[in-house]
Formats: sequence, structure tokens, C-alpha cells
Amino acid sequence: MARLVAYAGTNHRLRRTLARMRAGKPVKMATLGGSVSAGHGIRGQGSEKYAPSNLNVRVFSWLNQTFPAAGGSAFNPKEKKDNVNVYTNGAEPARASDYFSMCHGLHIADDTELIIVELAINDQPGLEPEVNQELLLRQLLEMESQPAVLLFNVFGLVFDQILVGGDLTYGVAQFYDTPALSLRNMLLPHIVQNKTHVVEYFNHEHNMVPDPDTFVGVDLRHIGTRGHELSGDLIIAYLELQLAEMDAAEAAAGLGWSIDSLYPIPPLFPGLLAKKFNPAMPPVPAFKPSCFAAHSDIAPLAPSKQNGWRKWAWKDKTYLVADEPGASFEYELSLNHGSIVLYYLRSREFGLGNLGCEVVGQSKRRKIQGYWNSHLNIGQSQHWEHLPPGNHTFKCTLLSETDDPKNGTEFRLMALMTI
Repeated sequence: MARLVAYAGTNHRLRRTLARMRAGKPVKMATLGGSVSAGHGIRGQGSEKYAPSNLNVRVFSWLNQTFPAAGGSAFNPKEKKDNVNVYTNGAEPARASDYFSMCHGLHIADDTELIIVELAINDQPGLEPEVNQELLLRQLLEMESQPAVLLFNVFGLVFDQILVGGDLTYGVAQFYDTPALSLRNMLLPHIVQNKTHVVEYFNHEHNMVPDPDTFVGVDLRHIGTRGHELSGDLIIAYLELQLAEMDAAEAAAGLGWSIDSLYPIPPLFPGLLAKKFNPAMPPVPAFKPSCFAAHSDIAPLAPSKQNGWRKWAWKDKTYLVADEPGASFEYELSLNHGSIVLYYLRSREFGLGNLGCEVVGQSKRRKIQGYWNSHLNIGQSQHWEHLPPGNHTFKCTLLSETDDPKNGTEFRLMALMTI
């Protein structure tokens, strides 16, 4: 447990939620994460998002068994029900905190009370994950339900460095008093001592027998079923530790204690960690981003005008796709804080080309590259900042010029976000 906990803090929010459950209140739990939380690596259990071995489902099942609600439990219900413990898996593969900082509202309900965030390996090292993680955390913590947020950082062994973007966000977790757990800090020392643990805890490539010496046949990006089970059990152990410490605190408080008095929630710092300190700074206004996503039925990625683009899905990933140069689209957008963000796929495997985009009358056309020389197939964002509030036209055209060595020109859009 000592190696698992990267940051604990006061745990007031987490203990408030657990105290409410002890008092018989139902809980609404949700997950924001990438392909790991979506269940890639879990075999033969039906829906990977809601498979019994999924680390998040494992946690919810323990909570539901420990604190059963009068009305039972439900997974991702289409309508609200009273007195029911609810779990929603809002994870989406190939997405990072830059996406969820704008689009989390499409994936989890605004009355969620316990949120597990798993984005460590999808966030790439650099300053950007810190900025996006702060925007995401701040919005989650400002929800009216006053949710408990728990960061759970998994790890992969396929990357060019052991360090991942999640490592750079611990300072944000500390600043916002948000507990953070690290699977890598606990498990990697055991892997160094016995490398067969890689085969045990990571996913196996389909129809391949994994080699424990070379790791051929092992998906070093995604933990497998056993890794999910271990991860869920570690989170449960952390929750059990909180309950034990709550027992001691509540016994010491004597009669007459209340959740508000014993587990208070202090106000958020008025400014942003990513901004310069100003002792007279006014409170940061609440962010209310808009998100239009290719996979969403609530807010679909539907251009105002388009030529040559189509909706296309591969397994659990959905895109707006074009492959003929000259294909174009336009969006009419309304901005409050002056930001437009385009979210799209980058890959060296799929024959991706270039897109030329501009904010009409506000910016020159910018080339957006789909191809890159990285083994990662993951969403990336392009930002247009400091635009004047009001209505704008955002226009993009698929270019004939491409960086793909095989002259591919396909482009895959995932979302368009605004503030």
C-alpha cells in the first residue's frame, strides 16, 4: 500500500461519499479513462466495459456488496431510478485528458458522486497533460454533487520511456487534494525481480502464445484480465483503509459528529495552477465547454456544411472520415472564452494524411497532420486560442499533400470542442 499511494491528502471527499453510503444512501459511480478502463485486454466476458473482471466494475461490485442500496444496482441505466447504486463506464479508447477536459459531460452524469479517472498512459509527457488535467479535475470537483475523485494510474511497457504523462500530473492532484494511486509503483519492482509477471498481468495478443523471455505475443500497452483484477483489488484495499481510518476518526469525535463537520470540503483555490499567481485574483469562472463527438448521439459531430465526409466505426471507435483530397466541412460555432479544439487520430499505420483548418477571418490555414512516426494510435488535439467571444466559422479541407510514406490521405476526426 505504501508504494501504491502516490498521493493521499485529506481524503475528505472520498470519506464523505463512503460515510453517505454507510448511512444507507445509494451511490452513483463512474469512470473516465482510455482503452484500459474500457476493458481492452479482458477476454471472454462479454462487454469489456462491464465485464466482471474490469477493474472499475470490480470496485463497484465491492461497493454494492458492502453498501447495498434498497433498490439494487444498475449498470449505465437509460433513465434515473431511485435508491439504486449506479455504475457508468465513461471510458473511451485512444482519448486523453485533453478530450475529457472538454467532453466528460457526454460520458458521465452531472450527479455522479464517485469518479475514477484513469488517463496516465494516454496523456503524453509534457506540460499539456498538467493543464488539461487541471481543467478536468476542476470541473469535476465543481459539480453540484461534490464528487469524490480518485486518480488511478496504470502503466504500459511499450513506450519509449517508463515515464508517462500521468507522472506529471501528481502536482495537480496534490493542489486539488485528490488521491492518486499508481499501479506501476507497486507492480514494476516485482516485474524486475520476476519478468514472468509481465505475461501474467498484461494482455496476450489474439491467437498468439506469449513468450515469457522475449514478450512476443504480449500486449505491453494493456493490462490483461489478471492485471484488471489486481488493479480493482488494490483500489478496494485503499477504500477499506479509508473505512478503517474513518472508524477511528468517528470514534474520536464522539457523539454528535456530522459528515460536514468531520469531512469538510474546503473551497477550491480561486486561480489556476497553470497561471501566474496574483494575490488579488478573481475566482476562475466556471468552464462550460461544448463537445461534439463522432461517437455521440447526444451531441454528434455533424458539420453545418460538408462534402465527402462520412461516419465510420471500427470496433468501439467511431470517427468522421474522409479520404478524397478536397473533402471539406464547416461548423458554425459560438464561443464564450474564445477557444476551439479539434480532436483527431494520429497514427503511422492507417495511411493518414493532412487537414487544412482555419477560423474564417481570424486565423490563417493551419496544417493538421494525421501521420506521425510513432507506434501509438491515439487522439491528439489542436487548439485555436484567444479568439473573440461570439459566432465563428470553423472550416477544414482535406489536403492532397501528405506525410504518409505510402501517400495515404485519409483523415479521422473524433471531436470538436469549444469554450
